[in-house]
Amino acid sequence: MHSNLSRLMPAFCMMITSIFIGNPSNLIAAPLVVGTEYTITLEKMLSDGTSSAVATTTAVADANARIAFSFASVPNCPTTNFLSIKITTTADPATVVRRSFSPAPPAGSTNTLGANGISTKQAEGIVAAGALIGSDNPMVVAFGLLFTRTDQLTASDISNIAILGREGIQNGMEAYMLANGVTAAQMTTFKDNLVCNQPNTDLSNFTSLFKSAVDTPAQASADMARAAGVIGDAFIDAAAASSIDLDTILAGFDSAGDRVNTGAGATALAAITASVQASLTQGVNSFRTRLSVKKVQQRYTAALTALGVTGAELTRFNTAVTALGTSMSANETLFANYFENPATHDMNETIDVAHVAGRLDKTVGPIAAGIAQWTGAGSPAWTNIQQGLNPALSRVRNAVDYSFNASFITFSTSIASTGAEITAMRNNISTAIAGNLSLVAGLGNVGSYQNFSGATVNWPIPQTGSVNFVATNVIAGGALTYTRSTVPVPANMTWLNSNTGLRTTNFGTGNASFEALLGMQEDVMIAEFLRFDIYNPGNGTTAGNPTGLQRQAAQAAFKTNLAAIAAALGGTTDGTVALTTLQKRAMVLSQQQPSIN
Repeated sequence: MHSNLSRLMPAFCMMITSIFIGNPSNLIAAPLVVGTEYTITLEKMLSDGTSSAVATTTAVADANARIAFSFASVPNCPTTNFLSIKITTTADPATVVRRSFSPAPPAGSTNTLGANGISTKQAEGIVAAGALIGSDNPMVVAFGLLFTRTDQLTASDISNIAILGREGIQNGMEAYMLANGVTAAQMTTFKDNLVCNQPNTDLSNFTSLFKSAVDTPAQASADMARAAGVIGDAFIDAAAASSIDLDTILAGFDSAGDRVNTGAGATALAAITASVQASLTQGVNSFRTRLSVKKVQQRYTAALTALGVTGAELTRFNTAVTALGTSMSANETLFANYFENPATHDMNETIDVAHVAGRLDKTVGPIAAGIAQWTGAGSPAWTNIQQGLNPALSRVRNAVDYSFNASFITFSTSIASTGAEITAMRNNISTAIAGNLSLVAGLGNVGSYQNFSGATVNWPIPQTGSVNFVATNVIAGGALTYTRSTVPVPANMTWLNSNTGLRTTNFGTGNASFEALLGMQEDVMIAEFLRFDIYNPGNGTTAGNPTGLQRQAAQAAFKTNLAAIAAALGGTTDGTVALTTLQKRAMVLSQQQPSIN
């Protein structure tokens, strides 16, 4: 696909850029025929999902098969959400030679974009979706861009992807958000900021990357991979602008998945070409992972600041966050062709087959690490991050999942407290309780835990920071109070409190503030177990296989429980200054293991 870009596209990219800045010298390159007259139509998408021509001009392809044209002005946001360019021959106006698509720029501003096979398919898909749903809904458009990551879409694929947008996004995700706390005003702000939110990220950042891909064909795959991730960033920034919690966005996205697995959504999904369906599925998974990682980054950075974590610890945490973003982008680039060219790059092929065919190099990066980690145990394909990859049997899609999960595990390792930081925290606790920490039953082992591999590791920086926060407050004359939750302990926590299955009433610290801290920590753990109890085969309601509605209910209950835990905290930093709401929420968050789920 990319081999044709340098021959076909660069001047078109210049033309699109120039349209937005009013440059009178605009060019579009082949596929055009020398001496043929072409009609160039600038269209805007109306609120009812239909398109209306704004301006039209004609041009004759020169000896280099290029045309020059100009438009005096273009519609702007917020009165217009989206624009498209349509090129036809004057003799045959029904045949579209090339399309491109972009959010409308703010007044006095510019948007850039490029045109290639993917952008043409995307424009066709968005026009089809607009007509189907009767709206220029930016959420549907955004996912239309995400769903159409290949130029190998058939007309049937485009039609069915439009149905997915209607069922999954408009009737699923948006409906869920509006039914779970998002107001109509917030939703309007959210959609507006998906279109126009500069200097933050919006959908124009996505479409502008097509220009980069066209201008520099050698980096086209990398640019297209970056473009997919930018949609996640646009959602994150739009959520911030509209004060919508990212958990609500993610839960809504999960609701979209449930919606397209039933009824008209399921029928449309099943009818999509198998190779395109694989690309679509993995693209969706990558989008969700990106949002989840951003959520973790934002929340923990804010929590650390609220708890007074500064200096080397904060620097190390932020460095780990930056490295995580870099690693995620590298993964997107590594597998870019599997997202864009599913007909020639099938995610269901094994790693060995892909390597021999030259489609993937198994000797580098996370794939090599996964192969080196392979234990030979369990499923011959791939079941979890601890097991690794078997190149003879693991699929490329397994390698994709492994790579993204490995990035997050590296992040979790990078944010672990150092031995010196753990020692300093323990010393602060000893000072706060005026005693020998190692002799206090409830505090003797603070600072370490067993990870999912069974290894004993140091606490992550946020957890160390929260305990230090309490200790230094107590030293300064402050205190922490907490009223225990009464939410029932789930049946799968029979090991709790010396195998009684009951909440601990006395942790043995001898200090009211640390008793409150450990009580809060235990209640957070109970809330987390309750959240995931729906996956327990012994659960009498779900039998370990919850429905979409049951997953949504469990997520909503988890948020409610955590909010109640934070509200039940009290105390002061020095005997006078009360704990802030942000500090209370930060303490609750710090007791949770960083997770992208």
